[in-house]
Amino acid sequence: MTTIQTGTTRFHAIRTLSRQVVAAIRKCADDITKAALKQRPPEHEPEGSDVDWESAAIAEQAVLTEELERLRDSASAAMDEIVRIPAPKLSDELRRVLILREMANGAKIEKKRVDDALAAAEKAAIDRMTDEEVSSMRVDGYTVYTSRVGYCSKANGVTTEELVQALRIAPLGNGTFADFVRDSVNLQGLKSTINEMAKRYEEEHPGSTIEDALPEALRGKLRIYEEQGLRVKKG
Repeated sequence: MTTIQTGTTRFHAIRTLSRQVVAAIRKCADDITKAALKQRPPEHEPEGSDVDWESAAIAEQAVLTEELERLRDSASAAMDEIVRIPAPKLSDELRRVLILREMANGAKIEKKRVDDALAAAEKAAIDRMTDEEVSSMRVDGYTVYTSRVGYCSKANGVTTEELVQALRIAPLGNGTFADFVRDSVNLQGLKSTINEMAKRYEEEHPGSTIEDALPEALRGKLRIYEEQGLRVKKG
């Protein structure tokens, strides 16, 4: 990959490149899906046609799959470049996070690899925001800000049955938390809902904790722990 200038200019250039690659990957993946549909003859195939639609479609898929792998390699190289770029300013550190988030959503690179790179970038950004006493910053049309992120698990000494019962009676809007109970408790979905509840609760009760936002039925049933996280919004 061509080495790009240092600093902010380099981040802008690599972001443009990564967006182009991600767009090409999405189009190629769509084309592969369309090629698979061509294995059957068209509804109004001309009479006497001897076209082998299945073979033609398989050949097209093979070419597109090869192209998709090449694009993934390009995306992977772009990600390596993004991770290595020095960030002389906090805004550049936050640009790194924004670029990696975009890639995580569309580059089709190995998920764990992107997630690990993004987690490391977000931690570095949060540490730097803390050191520089900055809670939010506008970068390239986005506002990036720190926010508490709550994680939850079953509290010590609480059985799964007790937690399930508590979720079934704890109020959530016009219903209860019962939707988070299937064969097991959906802790990931529960975490997202609790974070949203806590965000709204804190707006009305500044200084409150995530546990303060929990319905009475869930207090003591969940172990809540918090970490600083990054949120992004347009504008």
